[in-house]
Amino acid sequence: EYRSPRITITPEIKKILEGKDKRKWMFLCEQHPFYFAVYYFSEYFFYGFAPFHYDLFQDCKDLAEGRLDEALWVAFRESSKTSIAKIALAAWVICFAKKRYINWDSYDKDNSESALYDIATALQTNEKILRDFGSLYWESRGFNPGENKESKIKRISNFITRDGVRVEAYSTQESTRGRIHKERRPDLYILDDIENFKTKESLLITQKIIGHIDEMRAGKSHDTAILYLGNKITNGGVIDYIEQIIKRSLRTRERN
Repeated sequence: EYRSPRITITPEIKKILEGKDKRKWMFLCEQHPFYFAVYYFSEYFFYGFAPFHYDLFQDCKDLAEGRLDEALWVAFRESSKTSIAKIALAAWVICFAKKRYINWDSYDKDNSESALYDIATALQTNEKILRDFGSLYWESRGFNPGENKESKIKRISNFITRDGVRVEAYSTQESTRGRIHKERRPDLYILDDIENFKTKESLLITQKIIGHIDEMRAGKSHDTAILYLGNKITNGGVIDYIEQIIKRSLRTRERN
């Protein structure tokens, strides 16, 4: 099992993050999503990190930078796996344009659209992101960029940033064929909420999600990274199927 090196905030790094040299902290945050998350999303962190959180941050870096093709995070509810996927993978690659076409797929499309809403809201309202990256997502969704108000819209199905990064929400009941942004196929998939108590009760739904995964993997590009998030609710379900993929494949990693 791969264990990530413990990422620490040394006095030198703390000095950079608390300093006034924008070039230094942006360079540091580009190097590792852990620093990006801590600096730009400090409001997310009420408690210290659990040891496994450092592994998840490292997976985000390895997925974005091509050292890892697929990763599976099997973790209990409230483990922060979805929050880390949003801020340390999706938001990080968007801000630094490390990926160009991101798809977030869930069994229930409302959940994937809700995830995109959270990401878009951060791009619109996070004062540090606005200061350092400008208005990456400038379209008003019921409030002005930088204005800390709740939008009337709670779900977003797609958006394109100022730098040309496209982000789309899908259901696992929709085909992955034909997903193209300009000349690109999706180069980052995030699959969340793909096994739950509703899918557990239906063999047909389970098989359809597995078919969705097979179709996605068969059509992916050489630079496509895939992150699966979930809870293993039953043997023989979707997560169990992904575990078998991970075991058989190279450049893959499971966190359980």
